[in-house]
Amino acid sequence: MGRTSPPAPPHRASPARVAGAYFLFALAWIWLSDRALLLMGVDPVETFWASALKGTAFIALSSALLYVMVRREVRALVRAIGLLRSVTEGTTDAVFAKDLKGRYLLLNGASARFAGKSVEEALGKNDAELFDPETARRLMDQDRAVIETGELRTWETDLDTPLGPRTYYSTKVPYRDSAGYVIGVIGTARDVTDRKRAETELRASEQRYRALVELAPESIIIVCDGRIVFANPATARMMNAPSTDALIGVELNAQLHSDEVAESVARQALILRDGATMGPREVRVRRLDGAVIDVETCAGPCAVNGVTGMQILSRDITERKRATALLAHQNRVLEQIASGAPLAAVLEEIVRIVEGQLPGTAGSILVLDRDGIHLRLGAAPHLPADYNAAINGVAIGACVGSCGTAAYTRKPVFVNDIATDPLWADYKHIALGHGLRACWSAPVFAAPRGPVPRTVLGTFAVYGRVPGAPDPRFGELIERAAHLASIAIESDRAVSDLRASEERFARFMAHLPGLAWIKDAEGRYVYANNTIGRVFGIAPADLCGRTDHDIAPAPAADQFQRNDRRVLADGTGLQVIETMAAPDGTEIAFLSSKFPIPGPDGRPALVGGVAIDVTEHQRAERALREREEQLRLFIDHVWAPIAMVDREMRYIHVSRRWLTDYHVALPDVTGLCHYDVFPEIPDRWKEAHKRCLAGAVERCDEDRFERADGSVQWVRWEVRPWYLPGGGVGGLIMSTEDITVRKRLEAQVQQAAKMEAVGRLAGGIAHDFNNLLTVINGFSDLILRDTSESDPQRLPLTEIRAAGDRAARLTQQLLAYSRKAMVEPKVLDLNELVTESVKLLRLVGEHIVVATVLDPARARIRADRGQIEQVLLNLVVNARDAMPDGGRVTIETQNVALGTDDWTDEPDLKPGPYVRLTVTDTGAGMTEQVRAKIFEPFFTTKGVGKGTGLGLAVVHGAVKQSGGHISVASEVGVGTTFTLLFPAVTEAPEQVPDAPPAPARGTETILLVEDEDAVRSITRLSLAGQGYKVVAVGSGAEALRAAERGTGPIDLLVTDVVMPEMGGRQLAEALRQRAPDLRVLYMSGYTDEVVLRSDRVEAFLQKPFSPQALVGKVRDVLDRGATPGAAEARAS
Repeated sequence: MGRTSPPAPPHRASPARVAGAYFLFALAWIWLSDRALLLMGVDPVETFWASALKGTAFIALSSALLYVMVRREVRALVRAIGLLRSVTEGTTDAVFAKDLKGRYLLLNGASARFAGKSVEEALGKNDAELFDPETARRLMDQDRAVIETGELRTWETDLDTPLGPRTYYSTKVPYRDSAGYVIGVIGTARDVTDRKRAETELRASEQRYRALVELAPESIIIVCDGRIVFANPATARMMNAPSTDALIGVELNAQLHSDEVAESVARQALILRDGATMGPREVRVRRLDGAVIDVETCAGPCAVNGVTGMQILSRDITERKRATALLAHQNRVLEQIASGAPLAAVLEEIVRIVEGQLPGTAGSILVLDRDGIHLRLGAAPHLPADYNAAINGVAIGACVGSCGTAAYTRKPVFVNDIATDPLWADYKHIALGHGLRACWSAPVFAAPRGPVPRTVLGTFAVYGRVPGAPDPRFGELIERAAHLASIAIESDRAVSDLRASEERFARFMAHLPGLAWIKDAEGRYVYANNTIGRVFGIAPADLCGRTDHDIAPAPAADQFQRNDRRVLADGTGLQVIETMAAPDGTEIAFLSSKFPIPGPDGRPALVGGVAIDVTEHQRAERALREREEQLRLFIDHVWAPIAMVDREMRYIHVSRRWLTDYHVALPDVTGLCHYDVFPEIPDRWKEAHKRCLAGAVERCDEDRFERADGSVQWVRWEVRPWYLPGGGVGGLIMSTEDITVRKRLEAQVQQAAKMEAVGRLAGGIAHDFNNLLTVINGFSDLILRDTSESDPQRLPLTEIRAAGDRAARLTQQLLAYSRKAMVEPKVLDLNELVTESVKLLRLVGEHIVVATVLDPARARIRADRGQIEQVLLNLVVNARDAMPDGGRVTIETQNVALGTDDWTDEPDLKPGPYVRLTVTDTGAGMTEQVRAKIFEPFFTTKGVGKGTGLGLAVVHGAVKQSGGHISVASEVGVGTTFTLLFPAVTEAPEQVPDAPPAPARGTETILLVEDEDAVRSITRLSLAGQGYKVVAVGSGAEALRAAERGTGPIDLLVTDVVMPEMGGRQLAEALRQRAPDLRVLYMSGYTDEVVLRSDRVEAFLQKPFSPQALVGKVRDVLDRGATPGAAEARAS
């Protein structure tokens, strides 16, 4: 690097110098130029031009001179400004100048940053424009103080700046002009925030260091001129001094053990002379109370009031050294335990350790028998032999000295004076006789094993020769000693137990019926029991070292070793069936359990295994599986639903019928809870299940089961427990039968029986009423025939006749309900009948709309036309009454074909073609209770006088009499639909015959037989009035006698069907023996009593009848025989 010359002295710019030089140059020019012209003698004209030339030259020269001088001065000024800027910008301090109004005339970048502005933004502004009001006020107060005093002032100020809270140290002086007047303020400011923070942290650090020294657990002292000048509280505690002041001025070397002084003085000289630092060293120090302790120290130099001293850090290691020694003794004891030393020797060593730590004492270890009652001497080397013998075998208890009580209460027992303590009341004479005055004992516990209390193994006791409390270190010592004793006793017992266990294991293996072995990784046997030797015919001792290939057939050996390798590779156990061919050729099966045995490195090194001969077991299992499969097949195909569950009601087996009868959608329910599959199971069944799980057997022949979907099933069930081999209940067997269809059929049978009973009653009533009505209506007709229109009696007679007709219609309804009405079944087209009937049905009410939806195909059935018309009328009238505010009735016909799965609850319905007739209304609908009774006679929901209750009963009877079926569906608020099914026929409809001609008179002989006198009378009068010869009798016997009297041939027998002694049928048969061609006209109130012959010589007349109907029927039989329709009539 080259050397640089010192800079030239700076040239200071001066305007006065420039003006003076210019003045001198102009003056010299004027004087010298004019003098030169005079000397040259220039004339006036020339003088003008010379002056002009001189002036021009002056201007040019003066301009050049001014340029040179001004440029020099400007350069000097620029250098000065640059130097000033370098100085102000090169410092981190703020430099600024203000005028008297506080406006910044000059400021460097540090000042601008202090204001959070650029230099250009800050120039010309005052503090109020740059800072917050409080900061601006404080700065202006400082400026005012400088201006007013005219003196230099300094401040340390905390200000809020755009950079945050900062601390500034500022210096300000007056800014004076050349006359000395103050025209502003010049100042500098230094940011001392970081320095102040560092000073604060330094003070805090000093305080922390002092606190650390004061609170340090180690001793810290400062020594100057060989005496202690500072000591912390830890030093006072270590030296057993009352306070740190007691140590000030103490001579250091006087407190050292005499053996330590020489070396310590040499080390102190090195520290003071060479400034060396001495590492840790153990020395013995005498405390102020005279006790000697072991201390570990390290030291180094330090300055104390300008004088070199020493700073020493010390730690009391007395207890540590004692613990180290004790640990060495413990390790020696553990080595004895590990080497298998006798228990007595180990316990004696433990006692000696404690006695060495507590001089003047005698220790004792007593071992508690495994019965937990008696204490036996373990070790007491320094107790008198007589005393040891006296306490050996003592039983523990609540007041049995220190040791017996400690073992009993499981707590330490400290007796400070045996002579006075009640725990020693029964034993103090033994102890005091041998000079033992105090005994401190603690129980020896076994290692913790889980949550159970720790087992007491014995006691550890220390005896004192004088009364008093134990040494403060006694608790820790006895705890360690008891722990060592615990290890020794448990180890000794473990060794004894291990020997016993090994002996038991050897005996166990010798008598184990199964095979047991251990093999190494190469498959060689390292252990085998007697059983495996017997199986392979080789002694166990000779088996060791051999492989499976040496003792077993090759296929079996390969199988054994393959499984062994699998266990070693996977590192997990394996249970497998292994087979081997016996010498006789049969196969032997073994259930082998193989497992890895880890080596020292934790990896599988050996293979252990046990095996049992399961040949017979496998045969039994195969037989059991076959039986189970048979049982499963039996359960699956048994006719009844059967389920078997465990105690938690989880399915074990179920039959297929169980799943189908109860509509279980799952393919397999094994393992599922019965109550989860059927959540709707009622509580009464759950209670029954609980009783059965307790051993009861429950059954019910009929029980109602309401399913989750609202349907109802009727079941017959039985639940009984099944038992485990031990006799406990393993679960339940539930057998059930769905009797829903049977219950429905029973209900139908009961309903049919009830309806039949009511029908018989109705038929009987109708029969009697028909007899009465025959008389009433007949005599009314006869009287009316002979009464003129003007006769006043004709009106009452007419009303009587009308009432008789109404009564006759009522009895006809009763007969129709009981299916005993006289019917003439014919093939009908139901579509045609509905079309014709609707014309009348639409008159049931103006507010009712009757619509039809008819099957385009022919809907042919065989029925009585009048009955079907009555059925339609009753159904539409019933619908009208259900729609008081109006509505719609729809009559629909449709040809349908019923399959075997249709209408399964109606056994009367056979598969085949049917014509379905439905009548639907939009009325109020019916409840389930009402719907169940609608076909019962005299049941009505209408008010009194608004219905007989026979309308739907007649419908039911008529449909049944026609071989049909009726059902009803109804929903409250929606409406009702009646569905009628009639067997379809293919024959063409029969033509309706023309109306018969008016009855004709006759002269034939008629035998009239009627047991009712009134009926017989009106019948005789009606026939006689038409010219017939009538022989009237009251019984069958009288009729036979009349025939025997031979009054003439009988052309027609007119007889009642039911009569006392001999009915009409028997009478006709008797008379036909004499006159085989005898024609017969039967009279009756219902048709169950009549079965007509098919030869058209018999006819039937339904009561009540009018005289006109009677004579017309008689004339018809006499002239043409029985009508085709009547000949085919029969009771339904």
